[in-house]
Amino acid sequence: MKSDSSTGRINLGVSKGIIYVILTTSYVLEVDVDIPWVKWKTIVLDLFDRHAPAKVHRVKDYCNPWITKDIMCLMCQRDYVHSKAVKPNSNDPMKEYRILRNNVTSEIGKAQTNYHKHKIEENNGNNKFVYVAHN
Repeated sequence: MKSDSSTGRINLGVSKGIIYVILTTSYVLEVDVDIPWVKWKTIVLDLFDRHAPAKVHRVKDYCNPWITKDIMCLMCQRDYVHSKAVKPNSNDPMKEYRILRNNVTSEIGKAQTNYHKHKIEENNGNNKFVYVAHN
């Protein structure tokens, strides 16, 4: 596949021409329909992967020990309301989203504080474990 060196864009005319030549010349004598289809699919997918590779997204893992199932349910509810609130002309869901967002934030803060208080009380005599539990 050729690209324009000044813009880096793909010359689709050349790409289409190459695919057309490959399809018309090498698959004419095939008896089974599946063989040309697999070859064509491979060529096209390779072309797509080369010029538009798949993006890699990082997904945050909620591995914090203070995140409970109740907090996760609140977070899911907040996300659902947010998906409704971002649509045009939707003022009421946005108010509900803000309330849920603040509730989730406060619940996470309370749970985190309780977790750290419990760990400090649990390891009261041992400073090393208090430091490890806090960090």
